[in-house]
Amino acid sequence: SCYLCGKQFGKSSLEIHEKQCLKKLEEQNDQEPPERRKKIPERPTAKVGTEEYETACASLVQESMPSCPGCGRRFGDEERLGKHMKGCVPDKSGGRPGGAGAASLGGGGGGGDGGGGFGEEHEGETKGRKGPKVVSCYLCGKQFGKSSVEIHEKQC
Repeated sequence: SCYLCGKQFGKSSLEIHEKQCLKKLEEQNDQEPPERRKKIPERPTAKVGTEEYETACASLVQESMPSCPGCGRRFGDEERLGKHMKGCVPDKSGGRPGGAGAASLGGGGGGGDGGGGFGEEHEGETKGRKGPKVVSCYLCGKQFGKSSVEIHEKQC
């Protein structure tokens, strides 16, 4: 996986892609005002293709995703975050609905949600709705059931 965008590539293509992805990210950053520029992460030191490398990449991608200040959910881009924020209703404690705080899955230890995906799990996101647990794709932010997100992430 690319440590900058999270997309999957073969070992030979990954090096080429990372150079292009880094250049694109730097160009985008240069166009932003200084206070909105993102810190460009360093490439993981683990060997490419190992589980340790993949976990580190997923963690870096997850950390770089914009998050909602109201509920802590992370999104694939600023546009999706903006749409979410129009209807976001955080709980009274200022954390995520369901009182889980702003903790995200996929960071740190690599245990994740046990479902294989690096997305976030949350229950009943819309006002007062109780529903099945859904997981957000760590690449695009779309929501899926636990079993479907793994299939989607491979295609995404």
